[in-house]
Amino acid sequence: MYACTKCDAQSLKWLGRCNECGNWGTLKEDGGASSSSVSPASHAKPTATLNLSAATITAAEHQKTGISELDRVLGGGIVPGSVTLLAGEPGVGKSTLVAQLAAAVSPAGQQSTAYYASGEESEGQVLLRFKRLGFDPAAIAFSNAVEVGGILAAARELKPAIVIIDSIQTMLLENAEALPGTPTAVRAATAEIISFAKSTGIAVLIIGQVTKDGNVAGPKTLEHLVDTVLTLEGDPDSSYRLLRAAKHRFGSTEEVGVFEMTERGMIAVENPSAMFLKERVPGPGSVVTCVMEGSRPFLVEAR
Repeated sequence: MYACTKCDAQSLKWLGRCNECGNWGTLKEDGGASSSSVSPASHAKPTATLNLSAATITAAEHQKTGISELDRVLGGGIVPGSVTLLAGEPGVGKSTLVAQLAAAVSPAGQQSTAYYASGEESEGQVLLRFKRLGFDPAAIAFSNAVEVGGILAAARELKPAIVIIDSIQTMLLENAEALPGTPTAVRAATAEIISFAKSTGIAVLIIGQVTKDGNVAGPKTLEHLVDTVLTLEGDPDSSYRLLRAAKHRFGSTEEVGVFEMTERGMIAVENPSAMFLKERVPGPGSVVTCVMEGSRPFLVEAR
């Protein structure tokens, strides 16, 4: 079996040109284990089992982030050991929101309670954003790196409350043949991150880019692998942003968070109804109605 290092398309035989993406010389033999190295199923060691009725139920423990609208969408906060994907169009405010999150979980006087690894921006660029937003970066560890193994090794030493990776499309594994951003590289990097989160109990938030169609860039398995998928939406001509959960293993996907993008960061909008009705002019053909988003009622204008 051969796989394309650009689009991850598979072929039973080697081809000079990938039939899916059209790139030349990108089909490589699949790195899966050969048949000689795989133990026959008949000789495999039995997996331990237990009676399902004897299993214990462990409730997910949410830890508040200090950002009320984010906590609302997450069902109370971030779960330790979880992996969350935050996606959105360029300029919508993803980096601003994660900077705010890093500052919120890093109270003054504590050391390295948040670890921020960026493959897109230098330490100077990130520091400039923190200062512009008025956040204290003293308790935040930072790396300008793209190699996942090194980032996770540093996180094991730091033991932060949360690891932020910006973005998954820039990450790669050491000695990997696939280029950053390709389906193979994204899937492999995500698998390493998930293994780290589950084994250490440290929450990880990864930023993901989106395509022109608004879908998360990379293989669809990226969304299947992570615990939570958050999408940040907003009109370029408006300062308001909506945060939704497209997938959430620890709570509802019906909640919506409302923010206003300001010079001081993403400000939670506690009364969205007032925002929606701010420009309404009462008159014939204009009525106010109530719609529900999760457990939250919104008053909106209908014409």
